[in-house]
Amino acid sequence: FLMVLFILVLNFVLAIIVEAYMTLRKLNEDNEIELEFVSDFLYCCLARFRSYLYSWPTPANLANSLDQIPSKHAIGFQELLRFGKFSSQTSVVKFLKHYQQFSFLTPKRASEYGENAKLLKDIETRVAWLMGKTPLSKQDHIACMS
Repeated sequence: FLMVLFILVLNFVLAIIVEAYMTLRKLNEDNEIELEFVSDFLYCCLARFRSYLYSWPTPANLANSLDQIPSKHAIGFQELLRFGKFSSQTSVVKFLKHYQQFSFLTPKRASEYGENAKLLKDIETRVAWLMGKTPLSKQDHIACMS
């Protein structure tokens, strides 16, 4: 009896550990900005050095300036220069070049229907098929919106 109970409890413990492992593994796969520690540390040091070299504003100072403008999908050269926080145009260019190397900072392109474009197109196609009609083309969509 004790042996069966021991195996049963061991099975529960293993199930809990495997469940936690699978959850962490899923979270790690979904994390888009993960770099290994050494690369992350080197990029932080490089950013700090370039910040000093090109007189970039502090992250807190820049964040306060960004909070004061209306929401935008992306901030470019003109907006950064207009803040008046950078010492020169070269400073802004170096700032943008430094942060452009990180793919996770690149804004995602919005499609005609946003993030669910493929799903919406599939639904439109199915509904059109059920009604015995052809799906709308892009020109038809534009004409409907006008």
